[in-house]
Amino acid sequence: MSYLIDAVMVTREVFLLGYVVITSPMGLIAGALLLGSSEY
Repeated sequence: MSYLIDAVMVTREVFLLGYVVITSPMGLIAGALLLGSSEY
């Protein structure tokens, strides 16, 4: 039973890590675009 809980926790962490890795570049690009457009 504890093995199942560990497996769920690991998969959840992997999904969260993948989500952060995918979304953080998008957030950085969006922030750079907003900063660049506000300067001009």
